[in-house]
Amino acid sequence: MNSPMRFPGTPEQIEANRRTHSFQMDTDRCWDCDCRPWGRIAEWPCGTDVPRVDDDNALDEFLTGFVAYAAVVEG
Repeated sequence: MNSPMRFPGTPEQIEANRRTHSFQMDTDRCWDCDCRPWGRIAEWPCGTDVPRVDDDNALDEFLTGFVAYAAVVEG
C-alpha cells in the first residue's frame, strides 16, 4: 500500500508538528491541510508535502490509530 511516510524525528518533534495543525472538532480534520489527527500526515508540520512510501502495515496502523482516537474523543 502506498501511504504517507512516518515522520523520522523524535516524539517531541512529532508532538510539536501536531500542534501546527488546526483540527476541527466536528469533522476531526485539519482546517488547512485536511489531515486527520491520528494519521501519519499529522506527524509532519501542517502544509508539508509529505513523501509517500510503500508500506504493507499502513492500513492496520491507520485503523488502530482511529480506534484509539475515537475512544479518547468519546471518553
